[in-house]
Amino acid sequence: MLPASGANMPSLEEEFEEIDKASSWHKLFQALRNKSGKHTPEFSINESKKPESLNRNRFKDVLPYDRTRVLLRPCQKGSDYINASYVKVPSARRSYICAQGPLPATSVHFWEMVWHENVSVVVMLNNLIEKGMPTCATYWPETEGSSISFPDDYGCHTFTLTLTKEITNPVFITRTVNVRYRSTDGSTSKERVLQQFHFIHWPDFGVPQCPDEFLDFLTAVRQSGCFDVDVNKEEANPVVVHCTAGIGRTGTFVLVDVCLALLSLYRVVDIPSQLVELRNMRMGMVQTPEQLRFCYQAIMRGKQRALLDTPSPAVATSKQRPDKLELKPVAPPQMSPSCSDSQLPASPKSPRRELLRQDGRTPSLDQLEKQKEQNRKRKYEGMNGDVPLVDEESQLLDGALGGTASPAIVINGINPGFAEQQKRDAEIRHRRIQHNEQLKEKIKIIQQHQQHPPNGLSAWKAWMIKLAIAGCGLAAVWVLYRTRVSS
Repeated sequence: MLPASGANMPSLEEEFEEIDKASSWHKLFQALRNKSGKHTPEFSINESKKPESLNRNRFKDVLPYDRTRVLLRPCQKGSDYINASYVKVPSARRSYICAQGPLPATSVHFWEMVWHENVSVVVMLNNLIEKGMPTCATYWPETEGSSISFPDDYGCHTFTLTLTKEITNPVFITRTVNVRYRSTDGSTSKERVLQQFHFIHWPDFGVPQCPDEFLDFLTAVRQSGCFDVDVNKEEANPVVVHCTAGIGRTGTFVLVDVCLALLSLYRVVDIPSQLVELRNMRMGMVQTPEQLRFCYQAIMRGKQRALLDTPSPAVATSKQRPDKLELKPVAPPQMSPSCSDSQLPASPKSPRRELLRQDGRTPSLDQLEKQKEQNRKRKYEGMNGDVPLVDEESQLLDGALGGTASPAIVINGINPGFAEQQKRDAEIRHRRIQHNEQLKEKIKIIQQHQQHPPNGLSAWKAWMIKLAIAGCGLAAVWVLYRTRVSS
C-alpha cells in the first residue's frame, strides 16, 4: 500500500499528541481490530486445523491464513505445515516471514523453512523462559564452538548448526551460525552462514523500556544488509522474525521497520492503515494498545535520529530509493532515566555503529572516513599545542542519531566523559550476562526434569501416601458419626 499524499494529513507528532491527550489508544486499537478481523473464505485457516497440523501450533488461537502461510518442502509425502506467514510490503521493499517460536518438535521444520527460503537473518524478540515458563525451544547451539543437529522427519537429510561467534550487548545478542545441510546418503552437502539478532529486553505483551533501545537493535539488524535488494531483483530474501506467538512483539518490529522505510521514501506514512495491511497477512499483528503506542513513539524517534533527503511524495515510486544522506542535529526528546543506558558504544571488535538508514541500505562511509582522517591530524596538532579540540565525528554522529547537538570536547585526544560511560556500559553488560546465565540454568533444570521423570516406584509411593491420608480422613469422619449416633 502506497502512502496517501501528506497534504491534508497531520504530522506524526500531532497525531500522537491528539490520541494521547484523548487517552484513546484502546479505542483506536479496538477499531483496527474490528476492521482487520475478517471471517471470509479469503482469510481461511483450514490447513492449521488439520489433525496433522494441530501439534505444530503453540497456541490454538494464533494460526496462519491459508493464503499467506509458508509451505514446507518435505522430501516425502507428508505435512507441509508450519506456523509461519509471508508478510510482504512491496511499497517499502520489505519481505518478512513472521513465525511463532519453534517448539522442540518443530525446530527441524524451522530450519527447513530457513534453508529453502534462503534466509540469512533471523530476528528473535523473546527470551527462552518468561514468567517461569518456556516460550521457545533452543534451536541453536548454546555455547560458542558447539554444534547441534536436527534430522528431518523422514530421514532424508540433517541440518547441523555450529555457533561460530556470539557478541553480547546491553539489550541484545548477535550470534553467527554456520548451517550445514547434508543428505543422508552423502550425495549432497552445502553450507551457509546465518546471523541471529536476539533482543533480550522485551517483556511479553509489553514494550521495551524506551524507543532508543529498540532503535539500536533495529540499526544492528539493518546494518547486516538483510534488507538490501539486488539490482536484478524486486525484493530481498525474507527476514525471519519471531517471538513466542509471532504476532505481538513480531508485529511491533515489522510495523516500525516498514513505517520508517516508507517515511524515507515518501515522507508520509499512515500507521493505522499499515497495521491493517499487516494484519491481513498474519492475524493479530501488534497485540496490545501499549504496543501500538510504542510503535508511534519508535517511529517518531527514528525519524528524529536520522533524516533522509527523499524524493517528493508526488513523484516517489516504490522503486525510487534515496541515495543522499542529509545529517541534521536534532534536540533530544525528554526520555525516561532508563533510556540513558540504551545508547550502545562503538565496539572495537564490531562494525562501527552507523546512522539509522530508513531505507535499509548501508550508507557510504567515505565522508566519515575523510572527516576522521582530518580529525586525527587536528588532534595531533592539538596535542603538540595543548589546545582543546572539537571531535567533529562525534558531533556528526550524535546529531544524526538524536544525541546532544553540542560537540564533544576532546582535550589532548581524551574525552573526559568517555571512561565513565564505558564503566556504565560494562556494568550493564555484566548484568545482562548474569541474567542470561540464570535463564540457561533454569532451562537445563526443566530439560533434565523432562528427560528424567520420576520413576514408577516414587510415583507409587506418592499415590500410597495420598491414599493413606484420604483413608485417615474417612476414618475420622466415621468415628465422629458413630459418636454422635451413640450419644
